[in-house]
Amino acid sequence: MLQEINDVLEGIVDGITREEFDRALAQVKASYIMGLETVAARASYIGRNELVEGRQISSDEVLEKLDSLVPDDIGRLASQIIGNPHRALSVAGDIKKRDFYKSFLPCLD
Repeated sequence: MLQEINDVLEGIVDGITREEFDRALAQVKASYIMGLETVAARASYIGRNELVEGRQISSDEVLEKLDSLVPDDIGRLASQIIGNPHRALSVAGDIKKRDFYKSFLPCLD
């Protein structure tokens, strides 16, 4: 299972298709909009914007920024996060096959 997860993550670094990008972007936008449906969610959003940005960010501004993204942006971000050689892995239990994990975490050498 770990190998499959690693393969998917490395595939994202290699780039995603326009179809994958469009589907993911539609999901993010829908989740964002639906996440602001309650008064409590909107209050939390307003408070978080004030704390983090020091100003209110309109929904239109957020959606415009999302619409300005391109698939290459995702690849660059994925490369910074997933392609980082300092990845972390948490394993529970007796780790007898340490060499197996070295292929995912070169820093174990």
